[in-house]
Amino acid sequence: LKAPFNQFIINKYKDSFLPTPEGLRNILIRHYGMTQSAIVKATKLPQGSVSKAVIELEESNFLSSCVPFGKKKKDTLYRLIDNYALFYNRFIKNAQSKSSWKTFLNSNTYATWKGYAYENICITHTAAIIKHLEISGIDYNLNSWHFAGNTFRKGAQIDLLIDRADNCITMCEVKYTTGNYTLQKKDAIAIQQKKQVFTEVTNNKKQIFTCLITLNPAIKNGYFHQEIQHNITLENLFAKIILE
Repeated sequence: LKAPFNQFIINKYKDSFLPTPEGLRNILIRHYGMTQSAIVKATKLPQGSVSKAVIELEESNFLSSCVPFGKKKKDTLYRLIDNYALFYNRFIKNAQSKSSWKTFLNSNTYATWKGYAYENICITHTAAIIKHLEISGIDYNLNSWHFAGNTFRKGAQIDLLIDRADNCITMCEVKYTTGNYTLQKKDAIAIQQKKQVFTEVTNNKKQIFTCLITLNPAIKNGYFHQEIQHNITLENLFAKIILE
């Protein structure tokens, strides 16, 4: 690592969790990430400074990069994936409340953060996902996809989409629950609608499979068998990967 970033690692648990100006730090904690050009525009920082910071952060596994489906490299989205940095900036840095830890752990805000943190774990363990799906021998691209919605279609978001060379796409749905996740009717409808919007907006012709990623094995009910082709768990994500 370069010298400035070495110093950042040494001071990791101080107030500044990203080796960048405050404006850039605030931008990078956004859920879906931002392109470099959007960061430059929002922060009014020099392109060179932004590029250097982004490269160092990605090399140090604080950021992940992903080219949205159907987009070009210049449209790459950078997303903060260091979960402690996210936790610190969301709950500790500007904390004013003296609420008890027990109250905090039961809050909706913390529940939302846990779901986002689990998404980040999945994003950083894509090799395990590919291995478990048994598609290691197939060329693929890892993408994300976001549609804001319009008058005719609802918005939709896919954080991890595996575009495969065998004319298939695997859409990953990440669900965090401490127990065994149960797919309900509304969840099945949401998956169907997401697939439909994705197909219509992108003019996709490939077959779409759905991979449900949960903390523990999901309940295999009728809705599960109707919509889900694969279920990956935390244990699968951390299973030893034997390199071929």
